Amino acid sequence: TECKRAYTIELGEHYYQGSIYYDNDSNMMNEERQHSSQYTSYEALTWRLPPEDSFSDWTIVINSTDSSSTSSSSSDEDDGGGSNSSSSNSSTATTTAQHYHVHRNQLGVGPRKSEYFYKLFCNKNVAEAQSRTSTVRLEPSAAKAFPLMLDFIYSHSGALHATTELATALRHLSNYFGVRELLLKVNGFIQEDLTTEKLPTYWSEASLYNDGVLLTAMIPMAAENFEKMPLEFLCGAMSPEQFCEVVSSEALKCGSSEALSDVVAEYLICHEGEVCGELLKALTRPRLMPRISPQRAVEFIKWDARFPRDEDEDDDDEAGDGDN
Repeated sequence: TECKRAYTIELGEHYYQGSIYYDNDSNMMNEERQHSSQYTSYEALTWRLPPEDSFSDWTIVINSTDSSSTSSSSSDEDDGGGSNSSSSNSSTATTTAQHYHVHRNQLGVGPRKSEYFYKLFCNKNVAEAQSRTSTVRLEPSAAKAFPLMLDFIYSHSGALHATTELATALRHLSNYFGVRELLLKVNGFIQEDLTTEKLPTYWSEASLYNDGVLLTAMIPMAAENFEKMPLEFLCGAMSPEQFCEVVSSEALKCGSSEALSDVVAEYLICHEGEVCGELLKALTRPRLMPRISPQRAVEFIKWDARFPRDEDEDDDDEAGDGDN
């Protein structure tokens, strides 16, 4: 036979309940124990918690000016606390300020740490060290992507919730704040996500952030799918240098020289103030464009009259005449 004795041990919010079994000689034979708590689940540390609950020890203020405005406006940088956004209006722009209550041990330590904040936290002589507040001005898309970067840094699994619209901004943030793991993660996302249909979005954002690496990587895709690219994208989003690189790419696929001349003529009209003799020569080389559309002949004659060239300038191209 055996004897059972139940017990309860309380340790603050935790308590243990169990039973001990004894034999006839009072020797313990077995024990069953169950741990319980007044809390059924625990919330992981995140910047999204109220600062008083998460013991936040640093504040990041992100200032951003509405990109729909024609010019940017200056505003006093806010180093106050709180998580609500504030905005200031002027006749030309709207500036918003968003506060993020973060933790130095999350941003400055670990495989997904920010080199920017690590160096900042180590420097005790800067003003931010006294106020424990950093103020950064970002483009609207980068400001919108900033919480995604924080989520990635705080995540135990390194999950990244990127989107087509914010992927390039995340690339910018990863370089600006020195988050190497984020750069690798977002590069992988872009490689899988980038398609012909999404190329205009990526191109516009890459141009905004002067992301030469991404732009260079997209040139062959833009050239190969030249006929599928919307005219408003080719003429509106590409700088003269970028357009020239696409048209000059070995990957260029265009139905005919005449079709190419139509697009080039439209581009020259849209960028009339930026056209120079060197650009005109590069876009109308005989090797690239041996024939032009009859409907565009007068336009190109006017351009040639405006930027005359020497007769021997195209000697190297004459042997390579042919359709694209």
